[in-house]
Amino acid sequence: LHNVTVNYTDKTGKTQSYAVAELGLDENSDGNMDFSFNVNDGLYHGKGVLGGFDKLESSAGYPVTGEFGVAGIDVAANVTLFDMMSNLRFSGNVRVKKFLGANSGYNESADVTLNGDLKKIAAEINSVEIAGNKIAGTAEADLSAKIPSVQAKLKSDRIDVASFAVKKQAELPFSLIKEAQATALIPSIAIPYDAFYIVNADVTADIAQLAQGTAVLAQNLKITATLSNGAASLNVLQGQIAGGN
Repeated sequence: LHNVTVNYTDKTGKTQSYAVAELGLDENSDGNMDFSFNVNDGLYHGKGVLGGFDKLESSAGYPVTGEFGVAGIDVAANVTLFDMMSNLRFSGNVRVKKFLGANSGYNESADVTLNGDLKKIAAEINSVEIAGNKIAGTAEADLSAKIPSVQAKLKSDRIDVASFAVKKQAELPFSLIKEAQATALIPSIAIPYDAFYIVNADVTADIAQLAQGTAVLAQNLKITATLSNGAASLNVLQGQIAGGN
């Protein structure tokens, strides 16, 4: 399809329009299908390979590989889907860049290996990098409850808080509720209070070194953070500061 406009009206009467410059699906020599799409002047775009129809119920799984752009966020996926006609499961790798927005200035990226289904997901966080700060770990998400929950264990060799202060505020093509500002140590990015009610979370983080530029603020920090029914808490369980524990 080329140069097609799709107008969609939901049950509340809200209408959205999508200008489809290109939408292609073509069987290749391997029996799989090449796909490509470009919607709303590149706001949504991508290309890749889907498995053929004969693989929909294959015990080896249904392969999906591709590179996508979604509102300025770049995603590369190599995923296999299982039991597509019954209880969908998936396994694979996802790499994401610019997930804070194309103009965030943090040069952020993530590399995650996923396994799960539509109810529970386990993630091996191979790497997350934001403003040169690198984080790794594991996470599990339970999507079956009314309020989804996430448990994560993270670790980092070094976090430099000064690296966040010189960057431009993230610019995403959608807005969040802006009700408060962060501390002076971190730039004045609005805190989206409404987002606190979307998910419950329990996170532990081990940080070998917390720095501000060349100055070491603390070492061997063990931190827990929880978010439950809109209430957030942050606790430092242990660490070394100014030579003391």
